[in-house]
Amino acid sequence: MDFLWTERQQEAFDTMKQVITTAPVLRPIDYKSDKPVILSVDSSQIAVRFILSQLDENDRRHPARYGSLPMNERES
Repeated sequence: MDFLWTERQQEAFDTMKQVITTAPVLRPIDYKSDKPVILSVDSSQIAVRFILSQLDENDRRHPARYGSLPMNERES
């Protein structure tokens, strides 16, 4: 099966990016809360990616920040 990337896929991708980078999914860290802040890290040969999350009142993780750091040739 051929890989197709049409306007429909691009629109879905853009919608997904919008949803996961805005409230209510993305929330600022509540520094007054007793709920833990969690750093999740994943790496590959080309980058390190992270998500900084905090538990809500129902102990569900809500991301506060996403990020990635590219690796140079030596770090890879």
